[in-house]
Amino acid sequence: MSETIARLSSLPGVVSVAATALPPFSGAYGTSAITLEGKSHEREPSAVRQIVTDDYFKVMRIPILKGRSLGSPGASAAPVAVVSTTFEHQLMDGDALGKRFRWNEEWHTVVGVVPDAKQREYTDPEAPIFYVLNRSGGSFVIRTSVAPESLMPAVRETIVSQDRGAVVSRLTTMSALLAASIAEERYRALLSSVFGFSALLLSAIGIYGVLARNVTDRSREFGVRSALGATPRNNRLLVLGQTARLVSLGLLLGVPAALGTSRAIGALLYEVSPAAPHIFIMATAVLAASALGGALVPVHRAGPLRHIDRLQAGLTGPLTIALLQ
Repeated sequence: MSETIARLSSLPGVVSVAATALPPFSGAYGTSAITLEGKSHEREPSAVRQIVTDDYFKVMRIPILKGRSLGSPGASAAPVAVVSTTFEHQLMDGDALGKRFRWNEEWHTVVGVVPDAKQREYTDPEAPIFYVLNRSGGSFVIRTSVAPESLMPAVRETIVSQDRGAVVSRLTTMSALLAASIAEERYRALLSSVFGFSALLLSAIGIYGVLARNVTDRSREFGVRSALGATPRNNRLLVLGQTARLVSLGLLLGVPAALGTSRAIGALLYEVSPAAPHIFIMATAVLAASALGGALVPVHRAGPLRHIDRLQAGLTGPLTIALLQ
């Protein structure tokens, strides 16, 4: 395995290479029961295991927060491990360096602590992870300075030429693995966006229809107002003001109702609070804009002086004005 890593590292455009039993976002990960030295548990704790070579942290850009890395795969020293911060805090009381745990019938000494990293899916909650040395191969992770797709033929050829019995079942990029891991969430978000936009469009059309009918029914009123000196701008402002009052009333009733029901959608969100203030501010602004946008045409129709013509056409008899003294 070390020779294969060395040959892959020598390819033009390759920055660093490491091996792991299970690459992140590959759809699977291993969980193992462990025994903590000096602690007794009714039920043995478990943690996600990652079997990697020492350069794995460099390739994945996972910094060492405490201690050191795993060391050379060929080292003959006692088994060591690097653990995640969640492992340290949940299982080792916040201080993991130098402590030991037993896995696979061997006691491993913790020599380093790294930040939490996603393994199976991006939306999974943080779980305790321990990393141990990989001595038997598996999957290779490669960091490149060029487009990864351009190196795939050379990588395949290098692995096969190094080991004629090797089978390269899959060559892909980390971006593709990540996209596949959140494909279901993206589909849900797309459906929610389509339904939300449809509801917004229907509400705007409904507001337009109600106001258009209202303006038509009030044609005589606008004609009288115009005859008495009201300008088209006055008529438009009258309808716009009434619309704004209705929209404000709807928002005053709708926003508290939305806050009360936001907990129901909390499980569908990831790292987003359902009651985040900026989300409600944006939603309120969009709803208000769509409502006022649906009112633009009826408001415009309330302004022209043709309402006077309609008023005159609606008078069926002569108009008599009597002046009494």
